[in-house]
Amino acid sequence: MKNEILKPLPGIAWQTFGDGAVVLQAKEGLVHELNDVGASIWLALSNGEDSDQIAAALSQEYEVSLEEARCDVAEFFASLRGMKLVE
Repeated sequence: MKNEILKPLPGIAWQTFGDGAVVLQAKEGLVHELNDVGASIWLALSNGEDSDQIAAALSQEYEVSLEEARCDVAEFFASLRGMKLVE
């Protein structure tokens, strides 16, 4: 899989809470709730980490193979693009 760097689109607000996060598209009036894994990915991409760095961290944190983590990150990135949250 291709290594990617995504970043939140301008105007997207977010806040972590407990083990998760919420992402707000104020202009559209939409709120997205992220679980702990989604929040970890969101925080990492917000800090400028690329998909390989994120997958490596998830692999260690959740004790899954690097390949599985890469697939999960790629799927989550596709979801974020579909929701128009990142560029």
